[in-house]
Amino acid sequence: MRINTLFVLIVLNLTTLFAQSEQGVMHIKVLNEDGVGLEGATLKLYIGKEFVRGDVTDAEGRLNLYLDYDIDYRLYVEHLGYNTQDVPLNLSEERDEYILFFRLVPSEIAISAVDVTVGRYNTQEFLPNLVHTITIDEVRKLP
Repeated sequence: MRINTLFVLIVLNLTTLFAQSEQGVMHIKVLNEDGVGLEGATLKLYIGKEFVRGDVTDAEGRLNLYLDYDIDYRLYVEHLGYNTQDVPLNLSEERDEYILFFRLVPSEIAISAVDVTVGRYNTQEFLPNLVHTITIDEVRKLP
């Protein structure tokens, strides 16, 4: 019984070892316009038009992706207030690790008007006291 258990454990360890050798790791860091790590950037990985997986960067803008070798991926990097970037990826078996940096560029959000509602909460419902529409130029003049 012990020999069978030992054999199963060895086979499982070898299977894990071989499965890991079919992937490389991509160390990614997403930076803002000042070169500081950008927390909460969304990374989306596709093969062709098929979504594979997505993840979010940590507090320092870092994320590790484990990717299969010799597959044509496309990686999209997004963050609110920044232009989306995308790059093709194809890992070669010549290396186990890759490093990729993204420096995102701020995007301008074009809006023409903002609706501002001022009111108070009642126990039953929201009672608006004032609704006024202002243009983006008026918003820019606000202190």
